[in-house]
Amino acid sequence: MTGRVLGLKLGAARAIGAVIFSIIIGLLMALIFRRDEARRVEAAMKTPEPPPPKRSPWQTALYFAGMLLFLIFSDWFNTNDVTITMRDGTVIEANIRYRTVETMDIQRYDGNRRLLPGVQRLQLADIEKIAGVPSLTMTIHSVKWYLAGAMLLAVLVMVWKWFDRDEIKEWMSATWDFAKMIVPLLFGGVFVTGFIGALLPDEYVAGFVGGNGLAANFFASFVGMIWYFATLTEIPIVEMLMRLGMGKGPAMALLLAGPALSLPSMLVIYRTIGLRKTAVFCALTVVMSTAVGMLFGSVAG
Repeated sequence: MTGRVLGLKLGAARAIGAVIFSIIIGLLMALIFRRDEARRVEAAMKTPEPPPPKRSPWQTALYFAGMLLFLIFSDWFNTNDVTITMRDGTVIEANIRYRTVETMDIQRYDGNRRLLPGVQRLQLADIEKIAGVPSLTMTIHSVKWYLAGAMLLAVLVMVWKWFDRDEIKEWMSATWDFAKMIVPLLFGGVFVTGFIGALLPDEYVAGFVGGNGLAANFFASFVGMIWYFATLTEIPIVEMLMRLGMGKGPAMALLLAGPALSLPSMLVIYRTIGLRKTAVFCALTVVMSTAVGMLFGSVAG
């Protein structure tokens, strides 16, 4: 999706960078906390040998693929790109920003499909027709619930065929325990992130990340660390910021740091591994994202 929307170079660099990124951070975390790791390994050596797996590797892979695809399809985004025909015959290519019963706020595209700065408010009474811009993204969006439903059905069939009752009971119990721990933190984190998003509008952020310097990449990484991205939503957000002048390096930094961390996830990570490890992990993520963003920006130009 990143390659299709933001360009093949950025998509490929993100895929490669994310894997290398995770390996390096994992190795650095193990090195920094090697004493804790040694104690963990020592404790693991004393535990009894685990029983053989009840499912083959391909069954486990299909099961997780089904759950992952259900999440992706159910949260598939709407581009909101439309062609608006006014009653006076004027045709407008735009992106819908906000809509009410009587009005619609849009951001126009220029002849090169770049978003123009500023938001225009239209009265719905003055609009003759609104047509979505055809694309693969919107084609999938139109059937996303059918695809998500098919994935959910496939997961349920796999659970029925491959899992025993005790496993399902343990799964539901663990899910409930995690929900009680995570949901209050998630709501609190999203609430705070919403305020941050309102205080840092797209145009304001783009003004800080227009180049490929250290400050621009660090700012993009830091905002990405705090910002909460639902699945795939980081792509249209970065696309809009790039149209507003965001550099390719900061875009890469945001694409790496954004999905890796968020304020809600930091709260949950803190509850799981403690303040010290969480702080180091967040710092490594921002530093690595900044470095990769600067490197990509200098190569991609």
